[in-house]
Amino acid sequence: MKRGLMLIDRGSREREAEEELEIICEKVKEKGNYDFTEFCFLEVVPPFIEDGMAKCLKSDVDEMTIVPYFLYPGKKVKMAVSDAMKYQKDTKIKFLVSKPMTMHRTLVDLVDNRIVSALEENEILLSKDKVDVLIIGHGSMDPNAGISINYIVDELRNTYKNVDRCYLEIEKPNIEQGIQSCQKNNPDVLVIVFYFLHEGAHVKTDINNDLKPALEKSNLKKVCVTKHLGTDEKMIDLIIGVIHATADFDFARENKLIFHKNAISSGISALKNGCNIIADVNGVMGGLNKQNLKDFGNKVICNISDSALAEQARIENKTRAQMSMRSASSEMNGGIGVIGNAPTALLEVIQMISERTTKPALIIGIPVGFVAAVESKEGLLMSNVPFITNIGRKGGSSCAASIVNALYKILKESKR
Repeated sequence: MKRGLMLIDRGSREREAEEELEIICEKVKEKGNYDFTEFCFLEVVPPFIEDGMAKCLKSDVDEMTIVPYFLYPGKKVKMAVSDAMKYQKDTKIKFLVSKPMTMHRTLVDLVDNRIVSALEENEILLSKDKVDVLIIGHGSMDPNAGISINYIVDELRNTYKNVDRCYLEIEKPNIEQGIQSCQKNNPDVLVIVFYFLHEGAHVKTDINNDLKPALEKSNLKKVCVTKHLGTDEKMIDLIIGVIHATADFDFARENKLIFHKNAISSGISALKNGCNIIADVNGVMGGLNKQNLKDFGNKVICNISDSALAEQARIENKTRAQMSMRSASSEMNGGIGVIGNAPTALLEVIQMISERTTKPALIIGIPVGFVAAVESKEGLLMSNVPFITNIGRKGGSSCAASIVNALYKILKESKR
């Protein structure tokens, strides 16, 4: 099957934005093994969506993934997707829309890369737990934008001394207020992150118009400023990652979703009794219905961001996902393991079960990806615990969370 990819960016008059998108498309094409990659803009300057989709329809591909290239969810993303999907009726090419780039662990890693690079460039040798960070975002009237940037801030707080955010416009705190807030912590060094995709007018001019006078008024000891997110290699990983998590539920058709004979009864009983839910990644946690968790007293455990485990994983030559699942072996007894992202996490759980290190009530194992996803699911079929899995490489955190939510729905309906 020949595959294509279309990035839809908001649009910028700065030539640098177009140059960065050209580089990103080329790298994604190479790393993701695509036959066709292109970009277009929602507004501001051409090529607009109609231009990009016209080129797409002429390409020799069977499947086209559309990636909304935005840091924040909201109306612009919905507009971009809606405008692109109008062309589905004019072609036999299958369109898939990727999940948003927000709330993705690789985006956290990308920001972390920028911080580390800034420290190295300024020859600062402090450990991360002694470094303060301030993230400057654009600002938006959409409440979901705040949720997405707060996700980055919360994840980085597991590693750095203090982490906060401020905004260029629209939202508070503004840049001056952000600097004042950071100053109260008396940081040894403050790293300021430009949380913007492109080197446009905001990065070149607007931020500095507010940032420079705010810094001049402050008494901060040492300040470093990162580059914008740009064409970091992690950006390529992020794009490919959100494609792997594309909301495509073909795997649930044609008997590809497989249930152990006791999966439903065991899972519902465990939830009803207030069991723990062990997640491989934060994306699973984000997809669970919070009211259901509260109503039935279920605790969600996800250790993927534990910095101590990350170090232990390095020592033992394992992935963070493996270590996070093993660290929760006792909490998983009688609980539900939910793996939607990392095949290595599922393989580790299967190993733990065979060792009798843990005995969960149910394993929901539908990790997504090209490496070990299929093999890990096949291994789950041979385990001696109730499971829900699927055949093939498709899956994802949102899909895994939706299965848990479906079990809650069955549980609540059975109580009526």
